[in-house]
Amino acid sequence: MTVHVACFDMSGPADASGLTAALNAHPSATRAVVFAKTEGHYGPNDFSRDLARAALHGALEAAELARNSMVMLAIGCEGVSTPSGYVLIETPDTEAMCAPEHSALVIGTAVSSPPLPEDIGTPALVDCVTATVHAALADAHLLPEEAALILVKGPVLPPRHPLANANRSNGSRGRAIAALGVGVALGEVPRASVTMESIATDLTLYTKRAMTFAGPELDRVEVVAFGNRMGACGHLRICASLTRDILDVASIKHMLLAAGLKLDEVGELAEPKRIKAIFAKCGVAPDGVLRGGRTTVYTSSLAPEMHMRAAESGVLGSVFGTTRYFISGDPIQQSTPGGGVAAVIYQI
Repeated sequence: MTVHVACFDMSGPADASGLTAALNAHPSATRAVVFAKTEGHYGPNDFSRDLARAALHGALEAAELARNSMVMLAIGCEGVSTPSGYVLIETPDTEAMCAPEHSALVIGTAVSSPPLPEDIGTPALVDCVTATVHAALADAHLLPEEAALILVKGPVLPPRHPLANANRSNGSRGRAIAALGVGVALGEVPRASVTMESIATDLTLYTKRAMTFAGPELDRVEVVAFGNRMGACGHLRICASLTRDILDVASIKHMLLAAGLKLDEVGELAEPKRIKAIFAKCGVAPDGVLRGGRTTVYTSSLAPEMHMRAAESGVLGSVFGTTRYFISGDPIQQSTPGGGVAAVIYQI
């Protein structure tokens, strides 16, 4: 299969017209994977996720792709982020850009069975994530060492659930569980080190190739695996890198240069139109200190993730010259403390 990518804007959480237009442009599509960022405040009375999921699934159903497709949502467009989404569309291979020695982007997806509510927030869910990551890699025909980036969204219990508690309803812990599951699957984290006590606390345990999310609207684990595979067809590739902190533009630029993209004499992208999708997970160290300075990320009335997304939107905007990106905060156990992850899908 050949992968295509399109970006679409959303006028509100219930607007899937841009996705519909992108799907209509590929009538031979066999599968679509949608990543969407829409405005919302993440409070218990915020139903933007529900609106967006219903609208995007409706567009996939209208295109007769819902059965084989996946939607991964993240809320929050603080800063200078445009509410928007990416859709990765698979179509049957053509002879264009196909050769045994040619490397191109491939994607794999997998969805778990619903875990027991009492397993959410525990190492049992880590094992569920690990198994689902293996399934997504198999779907993409990738070995663990060939994976460039794994995106995982896992469930947390809504506070109103009768079995909800501090472990089962905590979004940060849910993201940590998803990250540890990826780390175990890729051989980066020893399974024996994952315990109830180490989840979200032992930050020496982390994966280097994941971005994870957690939400109460899910009842299962969803995984998307990305990689560049020899013999695959298409005009796209992916590159990814860890970042040292939320201001680390240098690591992003080194990643771009290593991928063959060029910067001009002042460090700006020479061919910005080759960038087709931008993903980032950003954070601030648990003590709130950034490059020696105190910040109010953890001490203001705003949720820390809102600070992170707003700050990173400016960083990415300055590098890529756009306001369209898939940003999420709290890269817990997805990088070193205070670090993050960045990835780009680009045209060969």
